Order: sequence, then C-alpha cells, then structure tokens
Amino acid sequence: MTTLIKLNILLCFLLIINVSYSQTSKVDSLKNLLETEIPDTMQIIVLNKLALECSYESMELAQEYSMNAIDLSKKNADKKFYIESLLILSKIYKVTGNYEDAINYGFKALNLADSLNFPIYIAKTSKYIGISHYRLKNYQKALEFQNKALEIYIALNLSLYEADCYTNIGVIYDETAEFEKAIEYYNKAFEIYEEKNNLSGMSDIYNNLAGISYQKKEIDKVIEYINKSIELKKQLNDKIGVAFTLINRGGVYNQTGNYEQAVISIEEGIENAVEMNILPLVNQGYLTLLEIYEEHNDYKNGFECYGLYIQTKDSLFNIEKTKTIQELQTKYETEKQNVKIQELKIQQIKDADLKKLFLIIIISLAIITILIISFFVHRLKVNKILQAKNLELEQLNKTQIRIMSIISHDLKAPLSAFYAITNSLKTKYSKIKKTEVEKYFNRMLNSALALKLQLENMLNWAVGQSNKIIVEKNNFYLFILSIKIIMILQESANEKNILIENNINNNFEINTDGKLLGIVLNNLISNAIKFSKADNKIIISAKKDAEKIILSVKDFGIGMCKKDVINLFTDTEISVKNENSGTGLGLVISKDIVEKLGGKIWAESELEKGTEIFIMF
Repeated sequence: MTTLIKLNILLCFLLIINVSYSQTSKVDSLKNLLETEIPDTMQIIVLNKLALECSYESMELAQEYSMNAIDLSKKNADKKFYIESLLILSKIYKVTGNYEDAINYGFKALNLADSLNFPIYIAKTSKYIGISHYRLKNYQKALEFQNKALEIYIALNLSLYEADCYTNIGVIYDETAEFEKAIEYYNKAFEIYEEKNNLSGMSDIYNNLAGISYQKKEIDKVIEYINKSIELKKQLNDKIGVAFTLINRGGVYNQTGNYEQAVISIEEGIENAVEMNILPLVNQGYLTLLEIYEEHNDYKNGFECYGLYIQTKDSLFNIEKTKTIQELQTKYETEKQNVKIQELKIQQIKDADLKKLFLIIIISLAIITILIISFFVHRLKVNKILQAKNLELEQLNKTQIRIMSIISHDLKAPLSAFYAITNSLKTKYSKIKKTEVEKYFNRMLNSALALKLQLENMLNWAVGQSNKIIVEKNNFYLFILSIKIIMILQESANEKNILIENNINNNFEINTDGKLLGIVLNNLISNAIKFSKADNKIIISAKKDAEKIILSVKDFGIGMCKKDVINLFTDTEISVKNENSGTGLGLVISKDIVEKLGGKIWAESELEKGTEIFIMF
C-alpha cells in the first residue's frame, strides 16, 4: 500500500475519531431535548440528528433513533419529513459500510419523492444511491444515479449541488482509471467552486487532481496541486486538513528523492497535529517519518523518531482504552435511560387510559342527562298537546251545548210563530179579509227574517269559534250600508210602529270590511227593535273623534241593570231570561267581529230608559 493511499485512509479515520470526541456533548443535549415537551416535527428533527451523531459509536442505537423518526414522520402531514428520515437511515447504513441497506432505504425515499413530485429530494436521494453503488463498485449504476441528480440540479439552477455531482462523477471515472474524463468533471466542479469562492470545494478538487497526477507519475503536478490545497486549507483555518496534507506531501517529496523537503514537510505536519492534539495523526506522521529514515539509513534520527512513535502509540492506546470505558459507560447510561423512558411511556399509557376512562364516564353521564332532559321535555310537550286537546274538546262540548240551546230557543220561537201563522192562514183563508191576509203575510215575512238572522248568527258564531273569520278591508260609504240594513229590518220595526232614525251623513266614508260590519249592525238594530217598546224610535249615528270613528245604535226600550251590561257581550253562560230575550248570541258574535276588525264595542244602559251600544275604530 502506498503512502498516499495510507494517508487517505488515515484522514477518514481521523475525521471519524475527531467527530466522535466532539459529539458527546451534542448527543447529551439532544437526548435532554427529546425528553421535553416538543412538537412532533421538532421531535423528528432531533431523532434524526441523534441517529447521525450515534452512527459513529453505536449502529444499534443509531438505527433505533432513526426508526423512531421514520415511524413518527409517517403520521405527519408533511411527507418531506418522511423522505428526510428515510435518507438519514440510508446515510447511517452508508457510514457503517452496509451499502445494500443504504440503497434499499434510498430507493424508498426516491419512490416517495417521485410520487409526490419533489424534484430536490429526487436529486438528493439519487446522489446518495449513486454513492452507495460506487462503494459497491457498481460504477455504471453509480454514474446513472449521479447524472440523474445532476440533471435536476442544473434545471433548478443549484450550482453548488451541481458542482458536488461533477466531483462525484469525477471520482467514479478516477476509480475506473478514466483519468481524462475524471479531470474534465473535476475542472467543471472547480469552475463553479471558484466562481462561488468555495475554498473547501476547490481544495478537495486539488487533492483529487493530485491523486490522478500521482497515478500518472506526474510528481511535479502532484506537488503543485498539494501546495495549492494547503494554501486554501490555511485560508479556511483547517488545521487538521493542513497537517494531513503536509504529511501527505512529505511522502510525495520522498518519492521524488527530495529527502530534506520530505522531512521538513512531515515535521511541519506533525507540529500542526500536536498543536491540535490529534494523536492518531501525530502517530501516523512519526510512522511515515520513521519509514523515510529507515529508507535512507538515518538510524540516529530514526531511533529518536521511533521513541516518539511508541510514546504517541501508548498515549493512543490509553485514550482508546479510556474511550472504550466511556463508551461502555455511555451504553450503560443509555440503557438505563431507555428503561426509564419505557417506564415513563408505560405510565403515560396508564394515565392516558385513565383519562380515556374518565372521559368515557363523563360522556356517558352527559348522554344520560341529555336523554333524561329530552324525555321530560318531550313529556312536557305531550302534556301541553293533551291539555290543548282537552281544552279543544271542552270547547266543542260547550259549543254543542250552546248550539242545542240556540236550536231549542232562538229557532223554536220563529219556527213556532211561522207554523202558527201559516196554519191559521190555511184553515181560515176563505173567511179572512184581504186586508187581514196582508197582515198574515207580513207576520210570516218577519218570522222568516228572524229565522234567517238567527241562522246567519249561528253560522257566523261557528266560523268565529274555528278562528276562520277572514277580514277584507276597503273604503265605502257607511250611509249606504246602513240604508240596506234598515230596509231589510223595516217591516219588523213597522209591526211595533218603531221609527229608525238614520243620522249618518251620506258622505261618511270608512275603511273596514263592509260585509262583517253589516252583520254587526244587523244584530244591533234587530236587538234594538226586539227590546224597544211600541210607538218608539231607534237612532243610528256615526261621528269622527280625532282619528277615531264611533258608531252607535240607541233604543228607548226596557234597558238593563249594571250586571247585565257587564255580561252583555260574554258567552260564558247561556240562559233564557224570558221568552223574547234570546240567547244573546248575536252580541257575542258582534263583539268577536268588531275585535277582528281592530275595534272596540261596549254598551251604556239604564232600566226602563233604553240602551245605547257603541263601536269605535
């Protein structure tokens, strides 16, 4: 194995060791953060970081953290977390040399990114899969995936990622000894790094070019590229990189026969490594220097160098031993912590179960309460409906009683009179004079009118009881309506020699339902005729008082006491006072109609002086 190859292997080893020493505090901090209450997205990020940090120490622990991150990210709405978690696990397998599994999880991430059309993740996963194929020496597959990533980065104008792919492709061609193609891609990468002033990338390209020149036996170019790389690493203050490259350059100088320059370069590298306390690199530097001394038979310096090499090797052994103890301690603490976490999770599950049980009990009680309330509300509604139906039935019974009373009294009188008159007229027709026949006909007409009025009142009362009175208001002259009613009732008034005095102005206009108001006036004037004494008069009046209209029908008949006036318009009790009194149904209907029309009706009366009934709209 050549010195250059040995030093490349050493660099990888040193980086792993360096990272391992510096990550202990990071791992502890991340573990502490994981034990706090943080959102799922933050928990996924912490788990992935922990997986990466632990991959250098414990593959088993790294896999556990990574799998936890994958399980949690599956539930997250943002699938980018799931892709990233799969990529982290792929990286872990790659770091530990398990390239088959690295490719497997890389493909899972790639398929998901492709189905969700996430170009940046398609490129990222393709690049990682290509690197794993390179490690497995599947160079054609490695080139295929690197080129796929490159195309996407170019399309997205991500130049630094593009340069990274150029570098990877160059490395693949370098490995297959296609040096010209390797140099072509290294140069493409270098142009981008130079344009972006990316010193780290430029330094890496110089190292790669030095490797090609070394294999092509172009030693001068090797030295040139290594010197340029050292200058860039000094600008970056990369002391580890500088130390490594100086030792590497010493080996090259030795192969050119420049013994003194080789020793100077390696000693300078060792000094940088000592300053950084990187003992593995110091030890490797002494070993390289020892080989050079032996090659040139410089036993004096070789003996001294051998002593330093043994000293650093012992120190490394002690460090490794301490590190091993620390690792064991860390594993013990980790296991202890895991047990504690499991106990906490079990307790959380128990607490969650108790909460669920408590919640179920509360919900059950709430449902039972709602059902009980609903039952009582329903029962109240049913009771109200039953009460309403009972009242309706009671009202129907009262209505039936009143109808029977009306039929037995108000209809009986006019029907009996009509029967008596027609029977007398039939039996005595041949003996009755012509003038007497006209009187019989007038009496028959009055009986028929009374019967008609009672039937109309019964009909109107029945309609009122069912709340089906329909009001249709319009403008009309009240005088014309009153004249029509007087003409109908004039014959009844003539029988008792009663004068109907109409004091309503012929231009008196009113806005109401004329048909319904006619029924009211008909009832009031009929009652006035019925209860007036013979050879008397009835006065019908109308006047406007402010915005109100007041109608009145006044008779000079038998009058009423105060008690009868109070109960005049009520239908709470139907009784027969005397043969001519009637049931009072007409006044009850009149009150209902007036109220439907938006008015008010009342009476003023004195015994033996008469009654006056008022209507106000």
